[in-house]
Amino acid sequence: MRKILILLGLITVSTAAYYSLKDKQVPVFLMTDEPSIIAKGHNGHVFLVELHFEHDGLINFIESNQSQNVLFLLDSSLIERADHIVELLKKLQRPTGLLGKNSETLNQDIATYEKAFDTKPLWFMPQGYVYEEPLRLTLFKQQVNMIAPSLIIRNNVFPTKLEKGTILSLPLYKETHVDFEKLSSWMSTQQFVSIEESLFGYSLKTKRYP
Repeated sequence: MRKILILLGLITVSTAAYYSLKDKQVPVFLMTDEPSIIAKGHNGHVFLVELHFEHDGLINFIESNQSQNVLFLLDSSLIERADHIVELLKKLQRPTGLLGKNSETLNQDIATYEKAFDTKPLWFMPQGYVYEEPLRLTLFKQQVNMIAPSLIIRNNVFPTKLEKGTILSLPLYKETHVDFEKLSSWMSTQQFVSIEESLFGYSLKTKRYP
């Protein structure tokens, strides 16, 4: 009888720990135990939007259901000049990360993000997608996850077939022309999930904003 009670106790603790992890709100956590770059998931597809510049239709896209699992990566200069975008992303609790440059500007970029979002970025991606060794080591030390796309969307050309776990990115520069209606229509035909769900099969809640 005692063995049965101990076993039941262990099962209860294990179950509680699992659901605690599943629903836990964590501002920062590392997906890897070494300075590695995540460039592919396991389930569904992941969609990134690189916010260098605000375009017509962007606000409506952020407010749409299609953007719920999109990871918005913000350039520090856009964070400083586009408070309305930051506030909208916070209000709608859209996943966000930092779009940086290099190791020399990293600390300042992180400080800019942290001031705007009241937390350190969970995700980072450099412009140009090149991770130099000093940048990788510094990000790992700062407990910021590194991500890179396996496919880049350009010129409103959207793939019809995707491998499971593909990470796609849409760069929004000043000279970029994006058809957001076409983008939303295409996204509705694909299975886009959060990066956490793609890696682990379920989503972890990160920081919630009041």
